[in-house]
Amino acid sequence: MSWIAWSEKSKDIPFKTNKTGEGDCELKVACELGTCNLGQNSPYDIEIELDGKKKKYDVKKLDTQNDFNTGKEGRDALRRIKHLHTSLIDSVAELSANHINVFTRDEITLLSQFTKVSPDELAVGTLNKLRNVCEMLHCKEKSLRSTLPTIQFTSLSQIMDIPIDIYHGICKKLGLPFPTEYSHLEETIHILRKMDHVYILNPALFTSELDRLVDNIFADVKLIIVDEEKGYMFIEDSTKIKFYRITRGNPRFKVMF
Repeated sequence: MSWIAWSEKSKDIPFKTNKTGEGDCELKVACELGTCNLGQNSPYDIEIELDGKKKKYDVKKLDTQNDFNTGKEGRDALRRIKHLHTSLIDSVAELSANHINVFTRDEITLLSQFTKVSPDELAVGTLNKLRNVCEMLHCKEKSLRSTLPTIQFTSLSQIMDIPIDIYHGICKKLGLPFPTEYSHLEETIHILRKMDHVYILNPALFTSELDRLVDNIFADVKLIIVDEEKGYMFIEDSTKIKFYRITRGNPRFKVMF
């Protein structure tokens, strides 16, 4: 990872561009490398041959935190898990508004911060708090579940003991009456249903799926970063790229120097 200074090849090509569909310095880098920029209809910016192999690259100018936006490729990669972010935030907001007797004052304060949060705008601090929420709710879910009894249920002539919340769900699905002696547990059962989210049941997955966006986006397309004064740099090692935050529905990534 070292900067390659701009040469005479591209001295007449400006660093910045006002052309629609063309990022800053794409044409300048293409000229330096003896190729052409492929335009907005291509999923990557340039293709060059290095060591006898054709390689695909995106050209990115870093912002103040050494981060960059991936555009359409990032949105497409994020779309697979965006519905999980949306449903998680909805569940957190609902829990903080309707079940305050279950949580401590500090827990309510943590939960209530997500009543107006959009999954399209998740800054670094917000993501850290959301991860903490998942961990807190995971512990709360285990604690609440430990207070529930089991109930005998007959299926295919076999008698088994199942958790009461599972039995409640079966009753609702089949239109069966729920035993009145357990009616006082229905609020807890409802809360557990709101906690039935993959990121609450497995909090580590929240962070790991965001980190895996790097592998999804930069598996076949590598990165070239640019600086108006320093030149350009190849980032061949994807471990030097880390997920950073979500802005306007796009994941942003940071280059770790």
